[in-house]
Parts: sequence; C-alpha cells; structure tokens
Amino acid sequence: MSTNIYTRQKYRKVWEDHHGPIPKDSNGVSYEIHHIDGDPSNNSIENLACVSIEEHYNIHYEQKDYGAAFLIAGRMNRTPDEISEIASKAGKASAEKMLKNGTHNFQTIDRSKTIYFYSTEEGKQVRRQLNKEMYENNTNKFFDPEACRERTKKRIEDGTHNLVGSVTCRNKSGEVVQVPKDTYYSQEGSKSDWEFAAVSSTEGKQRKK
Repeated sequence: MSTNIYTRQKYRKVWEDHHGPIPKDSNGVSYEIHHIDGDPSNNSIENLACVSIEEHYNIHYEQKDYGAAFLIAGRMNRTPDEISEIASKAGKASAEKMLKNGTHNFQTIDRSKTIYFYSTEEGKQVRRQLNKEMYENNTNKFFDPEACRERTKKRIEDGTHNLVGSVTCRNKSGEVVQVPKDTYYSQEGSKSDWEFAAVSSTEGKQRKK
C-alpha cells in the first residue's frame, strides 16, 4: 500500500505530538518514522518507531520489502550500483507477484496487431495464461537479474529512471519515454511545441495513441 505526502505528514505529526520534534543524525538528516506492522495506514502511536534512515532501510531490506527499501535508498547517499541492485530485487519481486495473479502486462504476442483484443474477456484469459507460462518457465525478462541490474543502473546514471529524477512523458510521436527533469523543464515556448509532454498533462493526454 502506497502513501501520499499528506499521509506521511500525518504519521510524522502523530509521533511528534507524543514525543516532540523528530531528531536528526550527526549529518543533519532527519530520522524516519517506521510503521512496525508494515501497514502505512495504521498511524496509532504504538505502531510508530523513530529510526535513522539507515536503520529504516535495513528493516525493510531484511523483511524483503524491496520496494520500500528502494524508495528509502533513493533518499540516502547510495551509489548507482547499490540503487540498481535493490531496484532489481524490487522489480523481480513485483513481477513475480503480478505473474502469479495474472496482471503483468509483459507479453510475447505482438500486441500492436491486437491492441483491442486484450480488452476482451477472451484476451484477458489469453494474457493470464501467457503470464502463467512465463512464470513457470522463468522466461519473463525480470528473471534475468544481471540484465535487469545493468538496465536499471544505466537508467539511474543517465537520469532516466522513473524514480530517480525523471519525468514520464510522451514525445511528439506519442511514445512514452523517461526524460531527465533538467531536460523537461528547460523546454521553451508553447507546450504544444515541446518535444516532451508529461503524460498526465493535457498535451500529454492528447498525444496518447
């Protein structure tokens, strides 16, 4: 379960209301508030623990909650290699979960020729079966950890990873691309003339194929 900024502010305030200001470490980095039971919506004071960012990372990593560990790593002074490694684990864990419940969107069929097929009940059944077979045969791309790690490392280094300083956009051809924030915000003129438009913007939605 993900939390937005307002939820994060709420649980930090709950802790502060009971214990006072959240401390900082010797480098001036604020301590983090950890949900003991793993449920970010449970903001009871008994469920909150104040820990250093390093401790917070270790807790989630040891619990194999790699998605949370990856987000925490992004707030730490980690190298691209270290972030890439945890991103690979998070991606594989997420892929395995989706493959098990049949919701992964990676397919072996050329969907450009069957764009509407997968919105039908028959198409959904085909997709579930394909996902099941890829999971059983370990043929999904996430089962190649080295390739995944190298791909993620490259995207982190060039600033195009969607969780490390980039914006998800559509180019003028309507293709979805990751664009470094500096590149995106340096565009000038009318947004309709921009090479890249954020997918959530009006222009981005108009470019959707």
